[in-house]
Amino acid sequence: MEWRIRESGHGGYVAEIGLSHKGGASIPGMLGYTMPAFIVYESAHFDTHRQAEKYVRSKQKGSENIGRQLKQHTNKIFG
Repeated sequence: MEWRIRESGHGGYVAEIGLSHKGGASIPGMLGYTMPAFIVYESAHFDTHRQAEKYVRSKQKGSENIGRQLKQHTNKIFG
C-alpha cells in the first residue's frame, strides 16, 4: 500500500491510498493482459497540499494492517 497526493481536476488536492499494479498479468478465462493501474482503496479531497499531507501522516499509523489485508486479497486476484 502506498499513499499519494495529486492535484484534483476540480481544484485542490486528493490524498489516496492504494496499490500500484504494473500490468502484464494474464486474465484467467479471457484473452489479454491487465493494464498498469493504481487501485485506490481510500481517498479524501483537500483545499491545500498541506492539509493533504497532514491527513496522510495521521492515517499512515493505522493503515499498515489494512494494507496487508488488501495486498493479500489483490494477490489472490492478480497473482
